[in-house]
Amino acid sequence: MADDDAPKWSVEEERLLRHETFVAEVLEKRRARDSERRPNPVWQRFLESAGGAALVTVIFGSIAAGLINSLVQEKLRERELALASYEAELKQQQDIATRIVDLVGTSIGAAEDLIILTSQEFDPSRFSGDERKKMIDQRTIIRHTYNSTDTQWRVDQEKLAVLIGLHSYGQSGITEAWGEAQQAVTAYKDCAEDWYNGHDQKFVTSEEARSACGKQKSASRMQLQRFIELMQNAWAKASSVSRVSE
Repeated sequence: MADDDAPKWSVEEERLLRHETFVAEVLEKRRARDSERRPNPVWQRFLESAGGAALVTVIFGSIAAGLINSLVQEKLRERELALASYEAELKQQQDIATRIVDLVGTSIGAAEDLIILTSQEFDPSRFSGDERKKMIDQRTIIRHTYNSTDTQWRVDQEKLAVLIGLHSYGQSGITEAWGEAQQAVTAYKDCAEDWYNGHDQKFVTSEEARSACGKQKSASRMQLQRFIELMQNAWAKASSVSRVSE
């Protein structure tokens, strides 16, 4: 006998009840499968956590920062070495230029003084007593100075030729220009010596003495100027290349 108190369901209500029962069974089976699945390792769960992700970010960030800092430091060391090399090369150039100026200047100056000794102002016979002795002593000092600078010229000009060749940076004509300048200076010095020896006791006016060996003196100045221009151009090009390579 049917229960008169049982609820009466419409067709639609019965369909919804069957659907709800089906969904509940599906969820129950899914929970059962999830409970059977092995849990993730501790390290994986740690990395998947917010704290783990932050730690990984810090670690890799530190490694990247260290690599970047190492590269920067290496680049700075390379620049420092390049700068030190450039400064050393520049100092060598300055030393060579100073030696050239000193050697040429003292050699030409000593030759000029030797010629001046043949002027009437340096004639010892024009003086007497202590003044004559002072003049003779002064003439002796000038001759000794010339002999000293002459020795220095004969030795150092060849040393400078080697240094100039090493610092010509492949620029043609520099060594040859120095050789021509050497010959011109030596020619002026030889002329000064010949003039002095030819006027040992034959004194001339100051104007005549100052004009002596004028042709050789002008030639030496011209050759020196040509050499200096070539050398400066070569050094300027070498310096610009060094700065660009830095």
